[in-house]
Amino acid sequence: MSDREQLQKQISELLKFDPNSVARTEQLGELSFKPLVPVFTDMQRLVKQVASSDLDGLPDEWINLIVGQFGQFDKAIKEVADFTVGGAGDPAARRSEVISFVKQTAANMFLKLPAVISYGLASAHNRDFGQLAAKKAEVDELARRLTDLLAKGQEERGKITVSQHAQHFRSEAWLHAFLSVVWALVVIGLALATIWYAVTHVAVVGGTGMTLPDVLARILPKLIVVSVLSSATVFVAKNFRASQHNFVVNRHRMRALSTFDAFVDASDVQTKQAVLLQAAGAIFAPQSSGFGGPDSDGGGQPNMIEIVKIANQTKP
Repeated sequence: MSDREQLQKQISELLKFDPNSVARTEQLGELSFKPLVPVFTDMQRLVKQVASSDLDGLPDEWINLIVGQFGQFDKAIKEVADFTVGGAGDPAARRSEVISFVKQTAANMFLKLPAVISYGLASAHNRDFGQLAAKKAEVDELARRLTDLLAKGQEERGKITVSQHAQHFRSEAWLHAFLSVVWALVVIGLALATIWYAVTHVAVVGGTGMTLPDVLARILPKLIVVSVLSSATVFVAKNFRASQHNFVVNRHRMRALSTFDAFVDASDVQTKQAVLLQAAGAIFAPQSSGFGGPDSDGGGQPNMIEIVKIANQTKP
């Protein structure tokens, strides 16, 4: 058995030892070793400190020194345990010799082991500090990765949101494109119906022998029909222009968001903010489509653009 293995065995046995067991008051009476209980307690405290030290970092010579001192500790325990009143010689004198031996053993331990214990505890502290530093580095690296994942997650969530809005504007654009076709067909039908009715019913009114009141009586109802058809044609034409306007504007918004998504993938922060402002303008600002009237085309930048600017400036 090597010295290090023997030391581990000694530590295990000495830590199980109960210092109060050396008193033996019931067996020895006045010759008990109760005064040695504090001495053995202090010696066992040294054993605990050695056990808490970094024994692997101690030189072999120091390990040998500790093994020798713990051997004396074990011998002192046995001297007390083997003492009997009925032995040869004066019991009181023999008791005094045992007490002197135990105290001398304790003195030697407190003289030789503190330096070894201090070195071992310092080594253990340095080892634990190194482990804590390594753990801290691992935690910092994990925190950095989590931060990167969070940032990427937010970016991906933003891309998904942009894509969803782009899809919404795409759906709106194609809906109004379909409605534009429908309104165009209705306009053409109403216009042709108005022309046909005017030619076939209004233009033929009149004839020889008819007075002016007769002509007015016959033409007035037909003019009312033409007026209604003309009004319907104008109304449907306005709906056609509105659908065409909405189609162009929503398609423009869809393309603005798609362009923003492309710039976000390969741009710096300043470019992203600039493109964000332009995309916000395309969405919230009135857009000219060529189909809207003077009240619907143009109109300048809305307050929403200023809100986006302020939000970007106040970001940390």
